Amino acid sequence: MARGGRGRTPTPRGGPDTVVAAIAFSLAAHGSQLRKDRRTPYIVHPVAVLRILSTELGVTDPAILAAGVLHDVLEDTPRTSGALRRRFGPLVTSLVVELTLPPALHGPEVPDSLKTRALVRAIRTMSWPAVLVKLADRTDNLRDSSNAGWSAGKRRAFREQSRRLLRALVLRGRADPPPAGLARTLAAAERLVVAHLDRGTRSRRSRKSSRG
Repeated sequence: MARGGRGRTPTPRGGPDTVVAAIAFSLAAHGSQLRKDRRTPYIVHPVAVLRILSTELGVTDPAILAAGVLHDVLEDTPRTSGALRRRFGPLVTSLVVELTLPPALHGPEVPDSLKTRALVRAIRTMSWPAVLVKLADRTDNLRDSSNAGWSAGKRRAFREQSRRLLRALVLRGRADPPPAGLARTLAAAERLVVAHLDRGTRSRRSRKSSRG
C-alpha cells in the first residue's frame, strides 16, 4: 500500500480494503441521488452490481469488484478520473473510464438509438473485465426496470438494446475470445442477462394471453 502523507488516505492497492474503500467513495459521490423511481437511494444500484459480481458470479478480483461499485461515479457525479486514480490507482480507474459514457450521450434527452450504437461500439473494444462489469450492471437494471417508473416503451427499448449488446458480444467472442480465466464467468454473466430478457418476454406474453 502506498504511503500517505499527513491528512491523506493511503491509496488501496488490492484486497478487501480496496472494495470497502470503493463502497465508501461511491456512497459519498452519489450522496442524495435517487434512482429513476425517485425513492430508492442511488447507492443501492452500484452495491447491487457489486453483489451480482461477487455473490452470483463468484468474482474475487478486487479491481473488478471496485470498478463495479464505482462504475457510475464519473458519469453521474462530479468526481473526476484524477480523483479515482489518486484513490484507487490506474487499473480501477481505467475500468471505470471504459464504463463511462461521454457527456454528449448521457441523459434522458439522448435518443435510445444513438446511445445503443455508442454502447455497441464500446463493448466491441472494451477490456473483458469491463465487459463483465457492464453485464452485471445490465442485469441489475433489467431487474429494476419494472419498478423504476419507466414507460412500457422505455422498457422495450432497453431490452432491445440489451439484445443488441449480447449479439455484439457473441460476434466479438468469435474473433477475440476472452482469456481463459474470465471466459466461464463472462458466459455466466451473459446467461443472467438472457434469463431476465426471457423473463420479460414471458411476462408480456402472459399479459397478452390474459387479456385475450
